[in-house]
Amino acid sequence: SISNSASKSAVYAVNKTTKNVSWTYGVDAKVNSQIAIDSGGNSYFSTQNGWVYSLNQSGGLNWKIDLSGTTSAYPVIGEGVLYITLDSGRLVKVDQ
Repeated sequence: SISNSASKSAVYAVNKTTKNVSWTYGVDAKVNSQIAIDSGGNSYFSTQNGWVYSLNQSGGLNWKIDLSGTTSAYPVIGEGVLYITLDSGRLVKVDQ
C-alpha cells in the first residue's frame, strides 16, 4: 500500500521475473498489511475504513463489502470462508 494520503492506497500485482507492474487497484483508505490469495488466484484484502475487497487474477473487482466498522486486521481464508476481525473485537465470516 501507499502511505501518502494524497494518493490514498492501492494494491499492486508485480511480475516476479520482469519486476513490471501487471495491474493496480486503487482504494480510498489505507490497505491493511497483508493480502490473502486463494487457490484460484483471487486476492482478498481489507482497508482501515472497514471494507473488504476480492479481486480476480487480472485485478478486476469480484466484490467488496462494507463491514460497518474499522479494522486493522487482514482477511484469513479457511475452508472456503473468509474471516476478518474488526477493531471492536467482532469476528466477521464472509461466505463465498
